[in-house]
This record gives sequence, C-alpha cells and structure tokens, in this order.
Amino acid sequence: MSKRIDITGKIFSDIYVLEFIRSENTHAKYKCLCMSCNTVTHTTRANLVSGNTKSCQKCGNKKINYIQEHEIFTRLKNGDNKSQIAREMNLSRKAIYRVAREWADQ
Repeated sequence: MSKRIDITGKIFSDIYVLEFIRSENTHAKYKCLCMSCNTVTHTTRANLVSGNTKSCQKCGNKKINYIQEHEIFTRLKNGDNKSQIAREMNLSRKAIYRVAREWADQ
C-alpha cells in the first residue's frame, strides 16, 4: 500500500483543502472549502489534482448571462470542444451542455 499524499492547506482553483476525512476505495477523500461562497464540500484528491473539481457544486451551476451563452453557442458552432470551453470560461461542463441544449431548441 502506498503512502497517502497529504494536500491539506493547499488551494486548487477556488477550493481550499481543510482536512483529510477517509480513504474510500483507494481514493483519499478531503473536506474542502469553496472560497467563492464559503460552502464546505467533500471531494477526492484525484479530482482536485486533475482539475475535475474547481469549485463547489453550487458555484459550478451558477447562472450564465446572455453574453456568455452567445459566446458558448458561437464556439460550439465553430466546432470547439465542450470541455475546453468549460475550462477556459471557468464553468462546469454541465453548464456548457445545458446552453448547447437550450440554443439547439431555438
């Protein structure tokens, strides 16, 4: 068994790691604080290090304004990758997919 790498006190995007909770199926689970809205959340080290978790779920699902929607739609029309758009605009992929569905219906 390998030694757990402690990431307590480190910051990943908007997430500040507060403390180690437990190992779950060989994944270290941490208690974290979203610095944008002060929400406590739990996530794995793998998700933090890989960049899959950049904020809490509440901030990840935040509303997108019309200008951002238009930019997302334009980039999707030009063939840009949804994941890349999400990373560059600091949004969740779920938000990008939602915009794509809404604009496709119009």
